[in-house]
Amino acid sequence: MRALLFTMCFACACGHDVDGEDGLPLDRPRPIEPCARGECPVCQPTTCAALAADCGTVDDGCGGTLDCGGCQAPESCGGAGDDNLCGCAPTTCATLGAECGPVPDGCGGALDCGGCEGAETCGGGGERNRCGSDGGGGGGGGGDAGCDGALISSLMSPGDRATAEADGATVTYELVDVDLSLPQVLLSVAVDGAEPYLSVVHVEDPEVTDNGFTIAVVEVDIDARQARICTRR
Repeated sequence: MRALLFTMCFACACGHDVDGEDGLPLDRPRPIEPCARGECPVCQPTTCAALAADCGTVDDGCGGTLDCGGCQAPESCGGAGDDNLCGCAPTTCATLGAECGPVPDGCGGALDCGGCEGAETCGGGGERNRCGSDGGGGGGGGGDAGCDGALISSLMSPGDRATAEADGATVTYELVDVDLSLPQVLLSVAVDGAEPYLSVVHVEDPEVTDNGFTIAVVEVDIDARQARICTRR
């Protein structure tokens, strides 16, 4: 019996002809490198690191896909305009309709929306971060509650920090700034050791955290740039 041995090398699906310059049909796969010992080359998928991809789904170069994970809030995948990169695009004073005072930028920072002209003050017309007249100046009034029964009652200046604990939960906050024209403050708040976020807290609108703490600004001393802040749970 005569046997005829043919060693045949078929093109692998690691690459395809895209321009037809080698005479192969565009839909016919061709090898990336010459065959050796009758074996076709193996396609090696790329990695998220090689593509500098932080998040989302990308092509692995071999007909499959890679899951490069997600992002940590406030960032999102492509949030700053770059595909497969984590980022956050800060908002603006105009987008928020804020004419004055500090406001969170939505990315863990703060925006300074400026001040008011003439006799108008920030919040003077009764709207936060809007210029108006007939508003109160001087020290801020009390909020919806005093400090009776509070876990912490602190007279704080910018840069001061306080921590409250109850039932295994914790909250830490730092006074970032005191609004000089409205009884409100800018706080950096961290819940149970998580990344801090910025919050504007008005004397009539306490901050309530996800783990159940209420942070109330009871009094604002504009001249001294201090605020009395109470925390309860």
